[in-house]
Amino acid sequence: ERPRSDVSLSVYAKRDGEPVRLVAEFPGSGEGTIGLDELVQLRFKGPALAQVWMVDAQGRRARWPQDGAVSARQQVGPGRFELEVRVPGPGLTPEALEQALASKPLDEVLPVAAKGVLVVTP
Repeated sequence: ERPRSDVSLSVYAKRDGEPVRLVAEFPGSGEGTIGLDELVQLRFKGPALAQVWMVDAQGRRARWPQDGAVSARQQVGPGRFELEVRVPGPGLTPEALEQALASKPLDEVLPVAAKGVLVVTP
């Protein structure tokens, strides 16, 4: 898989009382590490309707953040997670995208455009 040049994901983290810091930029840095006590903020650049998905060590996928926003702070648990930026084909409306996701395989509806690894340490 070749990353798309128009898609990127920046991962920021923050501990209480400390400034926000850049942890990783995908696809460039490949991997970033944060502590369990940190809040995470994702900043996405790319086409509208693109989504960020998280894959855990067991291969379970979840849309991240769950509300569909592309910039959010969320507490995560310990582990190694692959973050995937998935971009639908041209011409899909938000409604058509949701219908397609309900009836077709994820890889068919939203191919991976960029990805990287986020390691969360205890």
